[in-house]
Amino acid sequence: MVELIEKPNGLLIRLTDKDELKDLFWKQKHEHFLIGAYDILDRSRYLGNGWDEIMPDKIGALTDSPIIAKDTYYDDDGNLELPEGYKIYWYPNYMIKDPWKVLLKKGEVFFDLAE
Repeated sequence: MVELIEKPNGLLIRLTDKDELKDLFWKQKHEHFLIGAYDILDRSRYLGNGWDEIMPDKIGALTDSPIIAKDTYYDDDGNLELPEGYKIYWYPNYMIKDPWKVLLKKGEVFFDLAE
């Protein structure tokens, strides 16, 4: 569904299968389903392959932005581990624009690298 392209200042998410994303929007409309980064990563086979969605409270972020992480993991007790070299990406404009609607409309969306 998407291709993840790391850039020096963030993550470019490029749409590769518009019909699959439209299917998620159909599900959201008719089944009261909320599209999240987890769904995008899962359908694109990135989830579990070094990529994950992180809930903001797990890293102390004071935002409701979708957050995508690279090279993080959970220990046996369910605690988030942030090893050396991990990266966190977020969508700061989330209150104004839905990143997944931007992805559908423009074919790509950019998440900023959190520092």
